[in-house]
Amino acid sequence: MKTGKFIAALSIFAFLVASLSMNSFASVHISESGFAHRELANQYKNLAREMQTKAQEQSEVLEVLNTRPHFSFFDKNGQKIKKYVSYQIRGCEKAARKFSEKAAYHQSIASEQTMPESVVNQN
Repeated sequence: MKTGKFIAALSIFAFLVASLSMNSFASVHISESGFAHRELANQYKNLAREMQTKAQEQSEVLEVLNTRPHFSFFDKNGQKIKKYVSYQIRGCEKAARKFSEKAAYHQSIASEQTMPESVVNQN
């Protein structure tokens, strides 16, 4: 019974990760001042932090699975659950890396766009 609840909780978590809303990116309007890129960079940073948090939560779940002795009785099912959780961890870490890269990219574009304006304002 506990295994069923655990699998249900994992499937709900997977559904939440899969349904991560990207609609907030559609609301960003392109502007010449680099504001849109700064906003995108902030959104990607927040998404990267969320994914790192989810990966940390899943690694805690995996740690619990490894320390509980009753999972050794399930043999294949216990191993499948552990592999699934480790797969989720890798997926979250990979997504966090991608979001961090995108944030850095948009941050560099925003800084390039605002740099000429600051030089013009000084003259």
